[in-house]
Amino acid sequence: MGRISAATAEVGERLRSQGYPLAPQAQVARQLFDAGDPVRTTDARAALPGGAWGARLVRDEDGHTHATGRILTHGSTLLWADTRARARAPYGVPSPDAIDAELCTALPSRPVRRHLDIGGGIGAVALFAASTAREVTALEPRERCTLALHRSISLSGQAHITAEGLQPVDAATTGLADRVTARLEQGDLALLPHVLHLDGVALVHVHGGDGGAIAETLHAAFATRPWAGRWRATGPTGGLLLLLADGDPGWGPIPDGIRLGPDTTVALLGG
Repeated sequence: MGRISAATAEVGERLRSQGYPLAPQAQVARQLFDAGDPVRTTDARAALPGGAWGARLVRDEDGHTHATGRILTHGSTLLWADTRARARAPYGVPSPDAIDAELCTALPSRPVRRHLDIGGGIGAVALFAASTAREVTALEPRERCTLALHRSISLSGQAHITAEGLQPVDAATTGLADRVTARLEQGDLALLPHVLHLDGVALVHVHGGDGGAIAETLHAAFATRPWAGRWRATGPTGGLLLLLADGDPGWGPIPDGIRLGPDTTVALLGG
């Protein structure tokens, strides 16, 4: 995980493997979704399945077909994102970043019934988590990011992922989850006991606060419900929180030199 690119050959091959385009016209997909250049509609109709229009990945105008955005690769996942020019504009859709890679790397691989992803942008973490969850709900309040998330889900072809345009404070309305990934402000950590099922695990990139302040917020939120947590600062204004609900109570730093991974996360939490 962690390599994020729009490498043309890779995009074409991955699209073709998922039926997006039909061989041998992968060049059409690369021209549309990576270079951002229009192609003749007759060529696009021959190369792409009808679902590309239904999902609004492309649009037709004056005999040519235009992509509505770019298709990026994030590990083995295909994601829809804004064109380069649109991404730089106000309210543009951000591409996956190091935080997405961090959350994916630390995600426990044990299969779960339900995974909840909060504030995950265009779906890098939600789609990665879908391989080990029977049901995935992705919450993204920013309207254009929600649109991108829906399109990323359409590209994935995974029917067990749903997207909702909800704020983090409304996450509990979607039900309890066995595993949660999120980007949250320190004050929003109070929602965790309301979304975590018995023995649920949360991986959260926290913006603002330090280890002591975060522990105080969690103690107040969980009240008498036990929890165990680990923390690592990853920058001047944020860090990664690993939390196990209903575990043996404990709190401490993620030791220096420990590389996070699926097994390491579980071991650190004692789960």
